[in-house]
Amino acid sequence: LEREKLLDFTSPEGQLDLYIYNKREKRTYIEVLGDFKSCKLPLSYLVSHIPRIKPRHFSIASSWLKYPNQVHICVAVVKYLTPFKRPKEGICSSWLASLVPGEEGRGQRERDEKGVLGADVKKDANMEAMEEEEEETSSHRNRSGGHKIRESKRFLVPLSFSKGSFRGPSDLKTPLVMVGPGTGIAPFMAMCQHRQVLLDNQLRRRPSSTTAAAAAATTAASVEAQNVATVAVRRENFQQGAVYVFFGNRYKSKDFLYQKEWFELCNDASGPKPTRASENQSRARAGDNQSWDIGVSRAFASGGTLGLSFGSAASGSSSSLSDSSSTVTGFFAAFSRDTETKVYVQHKLAEQKELVWEALKANGYFMLAGNAKKMPNDVRNQVTEIVRVMGKMSEKQAKMFMLRLDAKKRYVQETWS
Repeated sequence: LEREKLLDFTSPEGQLDLYIYNKREKRTYIEVLGDFKSCKLPLSYLVSHIPRIKPRHFSIASSWLKYPNQVHICVAVVKYLTPFKRPKEGICSSWLASLVPGEEGRGQRERDEKGVLGADVKKDANMEAMEEEEEETSSHRNRSGGHKIRESKRFLVPLSFSKGSFRGPSDLKTPLVMVGPGTGIAPFMAMCQHRQVLLDNQLRRRPSSTTAAAAAATTAASVEAQNVATVAVRRENFQQGAVYVFFGNRYKSKDFLYQKEWFELCNDASGPKPTRASENQSRARAGDNQSWDIGVSRAFASGGTLGLSFGSAASGSSSSLSDSSSTVTGFFAAFSRDTETKVYVQHKLAEQKELVWEALKANGYFMLAGNAKKMPNDVRNQVTEIVRVMGKMSEKQAKMFMLRLDAKKRYVQETWS
């Protein structure tokens, strides 16, 4: 029966069945051999025909200035059902999720103990001797009790680095528009962390005549006065380019990547921070709205710190230079599954068309990262429409404007499928 089915798959009439069985269901070599147990293949033959697993590329989600000895990545664990409701998992993402930091991952241990086809691996004398030697070198004497403490074995994740396509401006006064739906937000988290450190370093290098006022406030032990004076120092020293971040995902409750970090980047100045009560009130106002915006309102204007606005899009100044001392000037999020009407990042761009146009008009950069299916075209079409409407151009002129951005590498996208 199995032989007949395999022969049917190789016939012209059986190509549709083969496509459904193999491609649509994404069956692996192991699954096929499990379905056709009568098929006996030499292991050497099978291994010679299986291609190597391709490396997975992930954007770095951390700055080496902030985390000099670490590399952070943002990985979505791939899990889905096939058309016949068979559960499937991504090879790399599921394996990474199975690892425990500082320990050998459970999934790795299980794979080490099993062969390629699930058979138990027989250890020879050399393998056992190597394991004993490794265990001996990883153990040491406890100074207090004198007994052995065995360190947990660690599994190193093989990785390499390659250059990405993003090249941000060196001048901190250049405005930035960053659009990163899903895990596409990762490189922008790294850029904003990097910018945060650069701004802090720039502040430390520049003397100010109001430093004395900040010092006087410190000696007076007045926290509020100290915050106001410190923000005044930042204001007098420099103006930074506006940074607008647009993020999109399915559900706010479980898909808001780096929520805490974005809140801090939008409020990382030395001025007064929102209290827990005010933060909760802002979140309550948002309710089940599809948007979550940290915008250009001045809820805490007493200290000059950029305020927070949750819910509907915030309105405010459209200047390309920000007098805010926060790293991120505005954060705008769309959660497409929280309401009946799906809202995506291109819709948030349309709501903030004045900010986007002012940034582009001031020689700003537009950066886009994420899935390569429909999103890049939808975003580009929306930006082209913003240029046409706000710049009062014809459709042809707007497209030429976008091409000039491409030529100057001021419109850059990094997408994957």
